[in-house]
Parts: sequence; structure tokens; C-alpha cells
Amino acid sequence: MLALLLIAILALPAVAGATSYYVNATTGNDSSAGTSIGEAWQTIAKVNASSFSAGDTIYFARGETWREGLVAPSSGSSSGYVTFDAYGSGALPIISGADIKANSAFTADSGYAYSTSYTLIANGSMMVWEDGVRLTSRASQALVQANPGSFYLTGSTLYVSARDGSNIVTNGKVYEVPGRHRNVYTNGKDFIKIRNLHTIRTSGDDTTYGGIVVSGSDNIVEYVESHNHRRHAAQILSETGINGNRNIVQNSTLYDTWGTLVISVFQQNVATVTCADNIIRDNDIYGGTTDTNSGLLTIHGVDGAHQVLRTKIYGNRLHDSLSSNQAIQFYDVEQVRFYGNWVYGTFAGNPIYTKTRGSGVVISANFINMAGVVNTTDAMFLQDIAGTRVLHNIFYGQNGRWAVRFHTNATNGVVQNNIFHTVSKVINVDASAQSGFSMNWNDAYGVTAGATWGKWGATEYTFANWKSTSSQDANTVEVDPQLPSINTANWPASNLFVALTSPMYHAGKHAQGARDARGRRFYMGGRPTIGPYEYGAGDLAGSRVAR
Repeated sequence: MLALLLIAILALPAVAGATSYYVNATTGNDSSAGTSIGEAWQTIAKVNASSFSAGDTIYFARGETWREGLVAPSSGSSSGYVTFDAYGSGALPIISGADIKANSAFTADSGYAYSTSYTLIANGSMMVWEDGVRLTSRASQALVQANPGSFYLTGSTLYVSARDGSNIVTNGKVYEVPGRHRNVYTNGKDFIKIRNLHTIRTSGDDTTYGGIVVSGSDNIVEYVESHNHRRHAAQILSETGINGNRNIVQNSTLYDTWGTLVISVFQQNVATVTCADNIIRDNDIYGGTTDTNSGLLTIHGVDGAHQVLRTKIYGNRLHDSLSSNQAIQFYDVEQVRFYGNWVYGTFAGNPIYTKTRGSGVVISANFINMAGVVNTTDAMFLQDIAGTRVLHNIFYGQNGRWAVRFHTNATNGVVQNNIFHTVSKVINVDASAQSGFSMNWNDAYGVTAGATWGKWGATEYTFANWKSTSSQDANTVEVDPQLPSINTANWPASNLFVALTSPMYHAGKHAQGARDARGRRFYMGGRPTIGPYEYGAGDLAGSRVAR
């Protein structure tokens, strides 16, 4: 009897009365009930116009594409999310911000160019995609005529040339133009879960937001792919009358945004709402290898009265920011925790950057590979925000610049328990940032520009002179930390444990608030290991730190 009772309980839906709905762009019908695969709806418009209850799930067919925007019509509750997910087999369902421009709508112009009528959507930024590849914007009709793979919009006439110079009318390629500013929008609703969707190709200026836009609280975005947008691939924000609290973006692939950062947590300049306690974890975030972007991640308030509060960013892989803009930015924030992340690849600007106002930024237990950073910029440029703590990180590789730089008014900074491995220069502290600054219990191994180990104010020093002049680093050493393996191009192939024979093993000093690369607090008692990982009971040398 007990076994039968357990089977009956397990067979119940997560929320009593929860309903599953299905949407198929090819075989569905909006006049159907929507509650089975055979009775699926067809359009997202039908979903947007419907009402759902806590525990309901709306499934989109894999392998299908919708050229519509999904706007959550109903909140879930603490007893169950309203979930948007995928069903079936094959590729993730695509929600596209672009519309197809039929080949037959084009006429031959001259040179490589073909023309068609098109009116850009309000507040849109003009883009054209050929078989999913964004073409190059040109400043005139003549330049399109002369350059394959480009476009130009004047008034309501669009000129396009194929990348291979072929006849657009007959080449069978798919041409897309902007149609929407957002793919998926939680619309101020709470307890919404977005899973297993693929969002692409939205357009918009600075007042519109891109791929997946989360306003409201207690929402989750997970296992999505979002890319090739004018604005953010994913954004959490507060809006007028709507908090943006306790949201999570996790286990997703986010990349290739044009004109802004890939992911954003943003407190708008609006009264009585907050953007607080949000989490960004275990994502792959990058700028792409051939396209332009303006950075990877921003945690961003707008003034001293409207700051982003208590944000955690951990377990992410962040790489390849091709813009000269800073890749990872903290503006107008309180209590940011950035830990256990993997930062590597090509960077044309500072990988990590603080600015404007705020306090309580902790950058802990990260691997930061400097080798791909352009040789005119520093790996970590910290200014304006007081009390920033840099703890238990590995800085690796050389680009001729500083691993850590405290600049304008970034007072009361702490640099402790870090490993600087084969870097060019270690630390630069501007005169306006020296008040309350503390640096100690680090290891700097293989610093290539030993004569410029540190800079205190306007003068560069060797390690010995740095210690005597700055009165810092009395317990910092220059020894081999014995890192078993560093793979600079892949996560989690690298091993961020030091060896048990390393002089860094239990050689550091406790730093309040620090977490290791697995998110565990460093030991309150005893002495922590210097570097991103703190050995615990049962941990073996040679194990890897997994995301």
C-alpha cells in the first residue's frame, strides 16, 4: 500500500492543476486547444493573448522558428513558475527578431547592388543578414555597388549586395531585415522561467533591450542561446513601478551583440524600485571572433541614488571582447561578488573595470589570463569605487601592462592571496588611491619586467623598493606556486589547485567575504591556500575546479 501511495504522489504534477501547452509553427492551429502535441497552437501571438497559472508550462517545438516576440502574459507564484520551454527533438526553437525579405522583392541596381523597398522599425538600427551573417553597413549606394556583402538604407529604399557578388533575385540565399526590438520579455511578471529557447537578431537603440529582457522578480533564464543582437543578449532590469530582484541567468550561451554588452543587470533612474540580489552563473559569455561588440557584462546603476545591489556573478566563462570598451564593468553598485570565473581570450579593452560610484566589490578566486589583452591596457582597472577587494585570483600571462591598477579615488583597496604568474607588471596604485590601500600575502612568480614590479604614485619600483616605499607586501613572495596545469584556452581543462607541495598551500591570510572557485568560503580558522581554491577534507591534488 505504501509503495502504491508513493507512486501516486510522484505521478502528480508539481503544482496541482498545472497544465501543459504546446506550440508548433508548422503544424499548429490557434483554434486548437493547445493542451496536447496533436492540438498545438501555432503562433506566439496566441500565447501572448492567453492566461496561465502557477505551474503551467508552454512548450515550443524544437526545430521551428517564430518571427514574433514572446511577452509573458501571467505571473507564476512561489508555488510554481509559469515556464516557457521546448519539446521534441532537434535544434532549440528559434524566436527571431528579424523578418525575411523575399528574393523576388529585389531588383537589379548596378554593380553588385540590388534594391528593394523597406521601412526601418521605429528606434531601430539598420542591419541586414544573409544566411544568418550580418552584412556591412555602407554610407552610400555607390559603395554597395562596389563592395559585395554590404547594404545601405536611404529613405524607404534598401540597397544590398550578396557576399559572393551573386544575383540576389536567383541565388537562393535568405535575406533578413529588422522586425522587432525584443525576442522574449517577462513584462514585469514574477516567477517566470525561460528555458531551452534560441533568440536571435533583434534591433534597437539605447531605449530597447535585445534578446531576453527580464523585468520583475524571482525569474529564471536557463539553457538558452541568445546572440546576434543590436542590444543585450540577456538583460535583468528594474522599470517604472517594477522591481528587478532575485532573478537568475544560468547555464546559457550568450554572445555576439553589436553596439553594447552581451549581458546587463541595470537599475534604471526610477523611484521606489530596486534591482537587487540577482545572480549570473555558469554561462558562456563571449563577443565572437569576427564581429564587433562593446564588452561582455555590465552591472550598472545610473547615479548614487539608483544603484544595483548585491549581485553575484560566478562560474562563468567570459572571453573574446573585441571592442575597446571594457569587457566586464561595475558602475554604481553596492556589494558585487565576482568569483570563480574564467576570463581569457582576446581583449581590446580592460577585462575588468570599475567606475563612477559604489562600494563592496569583491573580485575573488578567478582565473584571469592577460596574454590576449591588448598591450595598451591593464587587466584590471579599478577606479572611483572605494573598498574593492582583489582576493585569491590567478593572474597569468603577459602583455606589457599591469595586472592590477587602482586609479582615481579607488581608496581602501585590498589585494591579498593572489598568484601573479608570468605577468609583465604586478600593481599600480595612483596617488589618489593610496589612502587605506593594503596589499600582502601574494605570490609573484616570473614577473618579466622586474625593474617595474610595482608603481606607487608616479614612480615605478623593483619588488624590494616597492615594499620599502609603499610599506606593502611584507609577506608576499616570489616563488614557483606549483600550479599543476594551466590551459589558457579552455575551461575546465585547467587545474586551479596548487600542488600539495606548493609553498602556497595554507600560506595565505584569511580575507573576510572571500569565496573559492567552487563558491565555498575560505576557512575561518587556520590559513587559507593562496590562489582560487581552498583545499578541504577529501580534496585531492590534481583535481579540477569544475563549473
